[in-house]
This record gives sequence, C-alpha cells and structure tokens, in this order.
Amino acid sequence: MEIKTKALCLTATDYGEKDRLLVLVTPEYGKIVARIKSVRTPKSKLKVCASPLCFGEYILNAKAGHYTVIGASPESNFFGCWSDVDKNCAAQTVTEALDKFTENGVSASDELALALRALYCIDGGEGYPYVYAAAFLLRLMPCVGIDADEFVSLPHDVRSAFAALEDAPFEDLDSVELTLTDLVRALTHIGLIYRVRSGETLRALEAAIRLINENR
Repeated sequence: MEIKTKALCLTATDYGEKDRLLVLVTPEYGKIVARIKSVRTPKSKLKVCASPLCFGEYILNAKAGHYTVIGASPESNFFGCWSDVDKNCAAQTVTEALDKFTENGVSASDELALALRALYCIDGGEGYPYVYAAAFLLRLMPCVGIDADEFVSLPHDVRSAFAALEDAPFEDLDSVELTLTDLVRALTHIGLIYRVRSGETLRALEAAIRLINENR
C-alpha cells in the first residue's frame, strides 16, 4: 500500500552500504521507522529528505508493517539550526522529546504541530532558542499525559516562569522576560517532571542546561 503523509525526520541512521533508516513522526500514523534506499549515493535525489530536521511530504510504501520511502518533497530543513550551537541543541531537545513520546500507530498530530511551531521559531525567531524549547516541552506535557500541576513541590518562581512560557504564543516568546537563572531553573524542573512522571530522561535538555550555564 502506498501512503502519502507529512512527516518530520527525527533521526537518520546509515543502514547497509547505501541505505538509511529514518525515524519519522507523522500526524496520522505517529512515529514510524522507514527505510530509504540508495540515498547515500552521489546521485540520490532524496538525500536532502534523509536527514534529521527535514520536514515535508513523504511517500511511503507500507507492507506488512514495514515502510520504505519511495518519494519525498521537503518543505523545510531548518538550516539555521545546523549552523548555531544553541539552536541545534534546542532543536535536538524538541526532536528527542518527540522520539520518546510518540508511538507507532498512534496519532501525533498535536505533538507534531507543536514541534513544528517551536522549530520554526528556534530556526528563525528573534528569541533565545531555549525559551522556545522550554515552551514546547511544557505544552507537550498534556499531550503525553503529564500534569505539571500535580508536581506540588514546584517553587513559586518556577511556577511563574512556567506560566510566562505557556501563556504567550510561540511567536511572542521573544518578549518574555526571563533571566538566564530563571530559564535554567525552569528547564531543570521540566526535566525533573518528565523523569518523575514518565521515567524518561531528556539528554538533549540536560545538554542545553549545561550550555546555558557555560555561556552565562
């Protein structure tokens, strides 16, 4: 069966001599692993679509639970996230969370929509990249069954930071007034909530916190 779907590529792993295995998140089918053949050859027309952070339309051949990419048309590769360390780490925070909290066969339309809004802002927005990543992780929580309000031990300043990050539209987050200390505390508690409520550790988030601390 041939299916056509929008998808964001989360990871791309070399497979065999010429192929790659892509982890894609789609609105309808959730997270899927798809093989893309001969993409590591110089003449491959699909090379640009076989890289992390590529978003576009993918045409897949689905057979017995296995997917093969047979066509793709990219809409964005978020190139700004490849040339800036902070943008890259913020983008990885978004894609790692999508990878951990989406499943095969379970709709991920809300999760993908949030991720794309965050990535577009990380890539081209005027705000600090980690602010967009923090806002994404907070807004992802309800989608994956996490209620931050149940975390009763949150300090008042962290709750205030959470409210500021959740209330503003993504496009207006560049005007949210948070000190780097406030942001680090908010990110640290976001990671703690995910670890306590889901058992998942967000490694890219931990790397983001280290980078912020090193640069301030």
